[in-house]
Amino acid sequence: FPAPAENITENGWKTVIDLNLNGTWNVIKAVQSTHSPTNGPLSIVNVTADVRNGKLFMAHTAAARAGVENLAKTLSQEWGNQGIRVNCVAPGTILGNGMNNYSDEIRRQTVETHYMNPLGRLGTEAEISAAIVFLLSPASSYITGTTLQVTGGAHLRKGMEDSFIPYSDDYVIPAEFGFDTITRGITGQPGYFQNPIPSGFEGLVDKYTKKAKL
Repeated sequence: FPAPAENITENGWKTVIDLNLNGTWNVIKAVQSTHSPTNGPLSIVNVTADVRNGKLFMAHTAAARAGVENLAKTLSQEWGNQGIRVNCVAPGTILGNGMNNYSDEIRRQTVETHYMNPLGRLGTEAEISAAIVFLLSPASSYITGTTLQVTGGAHLRKGMEDSFIPYSDDYVIPAEFGFDTITRGITGQPGYFQNPIPSGFEGLVDKYTKKAKL
């Protein structure tokens, strides 16, 4: 939940840390304790957030997610000789069901600033899933202790630099990126939402897909 740091209560802080950091550790430890090298290699992938440069009004979550990323670095060194790889995926702003948990104001700001990354758009759940599958697969067998930033390049920016970058609305985003299944609502397919388009984002999805061209 977004809040200025000084407004975060002790209980609010402890709850977020307990869920995001302690909860992650508990699951990872349970998995490691039942793993045997004779079973073959094991890949653990944690989903964090784009917190490399901190996260305004999310001090509790940023601290917890940064802790998870550092935990992955430590465990990848301690457990590598057990055949265990530990990595993280850090999503940027994703057009998914989670958006419905935020206030109207935050959703409005997200729509207005959707282009403020090098790729000029928001991401999809399908793109995050693809990153996770990659880190779980043999294709990443020599990667460990790494955080894969799936942010459209947003983690490279400082904010005001975006005002100097020209953006184009002329291209249509390829269907395989996941936006087509948002608009078509194909159950069980990557990018499908229970509520097809998060409230307030209907126009943005239309803009991305240009409907008839998909």
